[in-house]
Amino acid sequence: MRKLLPVLLVLALLCGAAFAAEGGSANAATIRNLEGSYTVAQDGSCTVELTAEMRFSAGVTEFALPVPAQARDLAVTAQGYSTRHDGGALLVVLQSPTQLSDQTVVIHYRLAETVLAGETAQTCTLGLLRPERACPIERYSATITLPEVFEAMPQFESGYYADLIENYLDIRISDGKISLRAQQPLRDHESLTMTLELPEGYFDLRFLAGKTARIDTLLFWAFLGLGLAYWLVFLRNRFLLPKAEAMPPLSGNPGAAPYIVTGEAPDLALMAVHWASLGYLNITRLRGGRILLEKQMDMGNERRDYEIQIFRSLFARNDTLRAPCDDYRMTREKAVTVTKGQLAGKLFAPHAGRPVILRLCGALSGCALTLLCYDRIVPAQLWRWFAIVPLTLLGGLACWLLQPVSACFLRRKPGRTLLPAIPALLYLILSLNTAKLGFLPVLLIAYQLLIGLILALGGKRSSSGLRQAEELLGLRRHLLLSKPESLRQLLEDDPLYFYRTLPYADALRVGGRFTKKFGAAPLEPCAWLRSEHRTPETAQDYARLYQAVLDTLREQTDTPLINLLRNLIHRRQK
Repeated sequence: MRKLLPVLLVLALLCGAAFAAEGGSANAATIRNLEGSYTVAQDGSCTVELTAEMRFSAGVTEFALPVPAQARDLAVTAQGYSTRHDGGALLVVLQSPTQLSDQTVVIHYRLAETVLAGETAQTCTLGLLRPERACPIERYSATITLPEVFEAMPQFESGYYADLIENYLDIRISDGKISLRAQQPLRDHESLTMTLELPEGYFDLRFLAGKTARIDTLLFWAFLGLGLAYWLVFLRNRFLLPKAEAMPPLSGNPGAAPYIVTGEAPDLALMAVHWASLGYLNITRLRGGRILLEKQMDMGNERRDYEIQIFRSLFARNDTLRAPCDDYRMTREKAVTVTKGQLAGKLFAPHAGRPVILRLCGALSGCALTLLCYDRIVPAQLWRWFAIVPLTLLGGLACWLLQPVSACFLRRKPGRTLLPAIPALLYLILSLNTAKLGFLPVLLIAYQLLIGLILALGGKRSSSGLRQAEELLGLRRHLLLSKPESLRQLLEDDPLYFYRTLPYADALRVGGRFTKKFGAAPLEPCAWLRSEHRTPETAQDYARLYQAVLDTLREQTDTPLINLLRNLIHRRQK
């Protein structure tokens, strides 16, 4: 027995220390007075303001006050705080590097939805105290203000006393306002919930914010999954492997290259320059800026059918043409229709899907997520849908404009794609981040960019279409990566190599870099493309004349600022 006595004393001391530590931890903070103000609006939302007089024990440097995880527009008046989520609660963490001082903390937030509509009644539920609170409350009072006078009696329930908590509350109801006061201190982790059942129609829930959240989220995932499934079944292509091509295809035409590679509209201007290099016509840039097209010989069966039709349409009235003019414009429109009509069956699979359907799925997914965003943040008023509907449609349009961005590296004028895409991207980021939708905005933007990559070839290709695209992409890679010495060697072997290859380089969007590799090397005079103003002598001079001819034939006009910058660059190069 004497041997057991020291052991029992040690155990007693350890238990005492544990209870002391537990008591010290439990009494680390005390709320001397807590006042809650709850204002329930006609749409069922609730504005909450909590005022807590805090008292802290010595050595306490951090303490957390819980509010509902659904709280929005949180504002806190305190001496240093941060927030973090913990299960179903949002914790307002008071912090101090040394010691938390006694202070009055004011917490303001809003609950978007506190009313549940039933078949014959509406139930308003308010969580007045959270169980995550780890300190006692010496005095507690609350005021709940509802939009109209009511006759029903509220019911209260707590974590410790269940519905018997009403025996310890002083409850008063007057003019649509409920006032309550606790008759005794409340223990730590005590919770308190008020439930009030009101007749149908007491709250106007027709315009409740966030009411369409579930269906909006479901539609977003549905359109995302539908688009990916449609691509997998009807639009999927194998991975492209560019072939090793150093020379332009003999039977090809650079004007059709944009359609062959990316499904873009064919370019009559590039067709005309290519025909000129083959001897079918001559091109002269007049002093006034107009372009003179002079037919040299008829086009026979040595060229493809679509080229013959377009060439004959271009010179149907006369063997000379001053472009741009009405005849040239009509032929330019016809060139797009005829080229697509004859090449589509060879380039694209017979049962291929329509790319526009995939793009619509992407735009509709953007509409669904934008609707979810604005349904949550637009105030619950009668006019809200007059604002939500156009903003939702604008979100779908922004997604439509964003889709081609990821494929613009294959396009001749990527700036025209990026120009509308930048404000579209900003609109999506600013709008969707406002509603705090988590990772969904990032997923939506990634989905739009993925659609651009999927449709980079214009749709599902046939084996012939894939082969032709790989040949042109191989030529593009060769022109882009070849060293200047190797290209100049080709120029020595064929003095017309630069003239014949530049249209293909321009169609594949590497014309500028292709020209720079020739530097100031002199060229033989070009017999089919001339200027009345000046005869080009170098690759750079010819490229400027060539670009001016294309701009005129395409009727492209730049802003005065772009023209000024272009002139300054040309002067510096001279």
